[in-house]
Amino acid sequence: MSTSAERAASGRTAPLAVDRVACSAHGVCAQLLTGVTLDEWGYPVVDEARVAAENDADAVARAVRLCPARALYRR
Repeated sequence: MSTSAERAASGRTAPLAVDRVACSAHGVCAQLLTGVTLDEWGYPVVDEARVAAENDADAVARAVRLCPARALYRR
């Protein structure tokens, strides 16, 4: 298993996860990140491979920081 420093050095972002209990379906994450879509009720569906491949670490950190419900986190 790689450490966060190794992931940062390799350019990969940490996997993104959603606390489904805390999430209140604002949709900010889907607006900020490629690879996050919304289900029919407005809750995020995260395609971890696309998030890691198509977003840089700063974009993921911004989405985590701007989540109104604080439901996004890096694993």
